[in-house]
Amino acid sequence: MDTDTASASGDGRGEPSRWTPDRRPQTGRVFVGLFVIGIGVMLLLDRLGHYDFHLSARLWPFVLILLGAARLADGAWDRTRGWITALWLIYVGGWGVLNEWHVFGFDYDTSWPLLVVGVGLLIVARSLDGPRVRRRDPRREG
Repeated sequence: MDTDTASASGDGRGEPSRWTPDRRPQTGRVFVGLFVIGIGVMLLLDRLGHYDFHLSARLWPFVLILLGAARLADGAWDRTRGWITALWLIYVGGWGVLNEWHVFGFDYDTSWPLLVVGVGLLIVARSLDGPRVRRRDPRREG
């Protein structure tokens, strides 16, 4: 048996493994997908009359926080500027929580300067992160 093929194989049959270091499961996306499936099942049960579930419009900030956390769980710290996007989603989600539940007396009329501060932090973080480096797409090379 060819040692290169066997070492790349997940089962020793000469077939490449599904989960190589280049293609590992993205746990954050799996978590978000399972969350969306759960919400869909709950909404379906509500519509069929088996469960009384009401999705509040006040929950939208948690969706952003969840998406940001999922990006971090997927290794956004390793990707160019991926961590900045993840933290921005969490920041805007946190801002939404402050407004929707009037934490510290904030509402949309009084908290908008926090978004200006957040945009400033975003600009500083992007400039400190260095120039944007585009990854080469091996499919386009030829």
